[in-house]
Amino acid sequence: MSRGLNRPGGNVTGVTLFAVDLASKRLELLREILAGVGVIGLLVNPNSPNAELESAVVQEAALRIGQQVLVLKATNESDLERVFVTMSEQRAQGLIVGADGYLASRRDQIVYDRRGYVHAGGLISYGTRFWDAYRQLGVYTGRVLNGEKPADLPFQQPNAFEVVINMKTARELGLTMPLPLLARAEEVIE
Repeated sequence: MSRGLNRPGGNVTGVTLFAVDLASKRLELLREILAGVGVIGLLVNPNSPNAELESAVVQEAALRIGQQVLVLKATNESDLERVFVTMSEQRAQGLIVGADGYLASRRDQIVYDRRGYVHAGGLISYGTRFWDAYRQLGVYTGRVLNGEKPADLPFQQPNAFEVVINMKTARELGLTMPLPLLARAEEVIE
């Protein structure tokens, strides 16, 4: 029997956020904003189980669009300090932050790719609408509590993604946001 998101098997089901899969789209959006930029950084935590896959996904996407990507790794505060020195030395003009709990917790040093971090001063986020995922998870919890077997429930996948743009940050960075990107944004923070 083939297993996958439709039939995971065992007592497994859930809601996926596509965190790693969206990394290539984030690269495309950043490239749309920073047209002609030489180097874009990708920050990952090498201890994360997603780091290798996410790096490969972004590097593959970069190859397709002719973008140079500098993979940067951080597991602690001193690593983060070195990352920013390396970005400066390599003239990286943008940064994509990998999907990782440690990196997400460093919001005082880096701005992550979620809506809340754009509200905290980040330029742009692209990802799953979390409230949709939480609603899906609540529905599934109810179904399991009402007697359905998790193995009979396929993983739910998001069907709505959002772009959030902070125009104040864009102005501070001297960036002009492309009109098509602004039109696609779910929220534009002034």
